[in-house]
This record gives sequence, C-alpha cells and structure tokens, in this order.
Amino acid sequence: MKRPGQIALVLTVGIVVISVMGCAEQNLSDNKKCRLIANENRQLKKQIETQKESLVEEIERQETLVAKCLQEKKALEERSWKNIQELRQENENLKSRMRRLEKSIPPSDEQLQQQVNDLGEHALKDFEEIIKLREENKQLEARIQQLESELRELKEPSVPKPLPSTTEPL
Repeated sequence: MKRPGQIALVLTVGIVVISVMGCAEQNLSDNKKCRLIANENRQLKKQIETQKESLVEEIERQETLVAKCLQEKKALEERSWKNIQELRQENENLKSRMRRLEKSIPPSDEQLQQQVNDLGEHALKDFEEIIKLREENKQLEARIQQLESELRELKEPSVPKPLPSTTEPL
C-alpha cells in the first residue's frame, strides 16, 4: 500500500486541478455572456436610432400636413368670405328687385307673381349655401385642431419600451 501522505497529495492535486478547470470554464462562460450582452446592446442602439429617425420623419410629415391644412383653411376662409359677400349682395339685389316687382305686379297677373315667388326661393337657396359654407369651415377647423393635437403628441418625448431579450440567462 502507498503511504497516506502520497494519497493525500494526489487527492489535493486532483482537487486543485478540478477546481482550476471549473474556474476556466466559468471565465469562458462569462466572456461569452459579455460578448452576447455587448452584441445585444449594439442591436438595441441600432433599433433606437432607427426608431428615432422614423419618429423625426413622422413629425416632419405631420408638420407638413398641418402647414398644408392651415393653407387650405386660409384659402377656404377667404373663398367662403368672398362667396358670403357675393351671396349677400346678390340676396340684397334680389330682394330689392322682388320689392320693385311686387309693386309693379297687378294682383291678377299670376305669371309675374310666380316670378316673385321664384326670386324668394332663389334667395332662400343662397342662404342655405351660406349655411353649408359655414359648416364646411367648422369641419376644417376641427380637422386642423386634430392634426395640431397629433403633432403635439408626436413632439412629446416618449420613453422607449424595453425590447424583449434575445438571449436567455445562463
């Protein structure tokens, strides 16, 4: 039989060798984890940059839309105002013409009386057109407010949501 000191020495050397090998494997595992984490960080940074770029593009697109809507609103307001002024003038002309015709129409002349009635209907149609133009103007204002609200929301900084991990913990 071998001496107990030799057996103890062999066992000690064996334990040291096994523990050193275990530490080396652990270091390799840690290096792999570090590389995976670094790779994942690079991918996340790329995704963040891509999202930032798309948000900037969306904000620019929304700003362009708002500017275009404001221009359309202004043009429509000017057109509406001009149409309203023209319709008012035409309405006044028709009313005065109707009053002149009423004075000159003998009560028995049905044809002239019908003309007077037709002029009254035309004035009513003009008034209805004015109402429609005002309604259209209100709808455009509501759309502009909606676009401005969306633009404000897009300009507010948002906290990016964490992306799901592509690696599982070891």
